[in-house]
Amino acid sequence: MTQAKKIFEGIKGKSLFIEPVVAMQASPDMVPSYTLIQDAKDDRSKVILGALVVEANLDHLLATWMPGFVKLSKSKDFTFSLKTETLRAMELIPPHILDAVDLIRGIRNHFAHNLNIATLSDLDHSGADKIKNGYSAIFGTNSTAAIEKQFHDIATFATQALRAYGSNIKLLRDSLTSDNYVQDLLDQQKEKQKTAINEALQKAPLNTLMLGASSVAIYPDGPMVITYTASMPGE
Repeated sequence: MTQAKKIFEGIKGKSLFIEPVVAMQASPDMVPSYTLIQDAKDDRSKVILGALVVEANLDHLLATWMPGFVKLSKSKDFTFSLKTETLRAMELIPPHILDAVDLIRGIRNHFAHNLNIATLSDLDHSGADKIKNGYSAIFGTNSTAAIEKQFHDIATFATQALRAYGSNIKLLRDSLTSDNYVQDLLDQQKEKQKTAINEALQKAPLNTLMLGASSVAIYPDGPMVITYTASMPGE
């Protein structure tokens, strides 16, 4: 029997996190879930509302990670697309989740820019194929379900994935801003540098230069030792 695809998991090396720390973590009540669109009466409303819900959850994840996001998000130039690409560039969460987010945004644009599209069935081959291929990429199987159901499943996946990985992002941010993390990190690095320098100084210097009142010894692997050999004139 074929093992079910773990749709929320990523590929090692493609992102910092490859699985949610919590399988389904609810975001705060102020962040809407995809259930918001259940009462939408038509496809146009469902698509536009669905994109708004996905973007709201994207905003919440970015705000969790970036202290200055709220101010940045007020810029009209910081679009839905740019938000997605910003998170993609950070490589924090699996990229296929952001592919789904992009897909939802793209289908939203079809409806927003073409009054002749009233239902998902009105999409041209390009739009319909995006949904079909996106569904296959996420769920690992082709679907014979109606295009409306496929769009719903992709939008639900995108929303829940952003909410689930929000726990990972919060855990990372809390760790980075803890009282001891930065100091411990600096102390560890200083010890490593001290050890590396001491090892390098066991070797003979590659060169010794006299620069005014100072002697500069250059050792293998980079260390330089500056020794003041005499007082400067007038001191």
